[in-house]
Amino acid sequence: MVLFVLVGSLFLALITFALGNVAGAAVFKARGPGLISLASSVPPERWRAPAARLAGPLAVYLLASALHVSWFRSPESATNRIILMRGEAAEVAGLQDGDQVVEMNGAPVTSFGQVEAGLDAAGPGQTVALVVMRDQERITVRPTLNAESRLGVNPYGEFVVHSWAEGVRMALLYPSAGVLIPARALYRRWSGAKEPPPLKSSKLPVIAPTSQAAIFVTFLWPLLFLLMIGFQFVAWARGELRAPTPGRG
Repeated sequence: MVLFVLVGSLFLALITFALGNVAGAAVFKARGPGLISLASSVPPERWRAPAARLAGPLAVYLLASALHVSWFRSPESATNRIILMRGEAAEVAGLQDGDQVVEMNGAPVTSFGQVEAGLDAAGPGQTVALVVMRDQERITVRPTLNAESRLGVNPYGEFVVHSWAEGVRMALLYPSAGVLIPARALYRRWSGAKEPPPLKSSKLPVIAPTSQAAIFVTFLWPLLFLLMIGFQFVAWARGELRAPTPGRG
């Protein structure tokens, strides 16, 4: 499935890239704005062809944003019901899939975020008092957290939905991760900065195909932008960014 989504995302990004260049050519009335243009001249305003080429990666950026809208607008888990990770502390303590956590260390619980916050507050190796609802019965269990303050539970699958405004705002900002994340990784490698701690397994979301496509396209658009820069250089070397020769269309 992941390979299928990856290949499909690459194909979709390349088609969007090409269509963006075609649209850019129409808007800026530039000849030969593709990867390596076929025209030997461009309009007198020499910025038109580079702008038309830039339309390709811009279109892919907008594609990534559109995919992220569907991701951020998709249901996000906020339940106080849990599903267990096998062999972890929660299962050892007697918790079951579908248990609804209603109280932790005497404090009421209404969302999975509160469960995680309570675990972080308790600390590694501590015992917490959980009250769960199971078949209309209140059950108290006292599991002991592991060295990462985790129980080994995930949210069960009740959902809330982000607003359109929040989804669009996040979608327009998130494709920048395609540049920022690799840049930060390179900086850490060159500077010797300490790596951040890995994500805790109980907080990893289930990634749907649409989300996977959004991630893949997010990391593709900077590569296509660099590709466009390379073709700009080729066009310059071939003389395609010069003003048209008199008498030639």
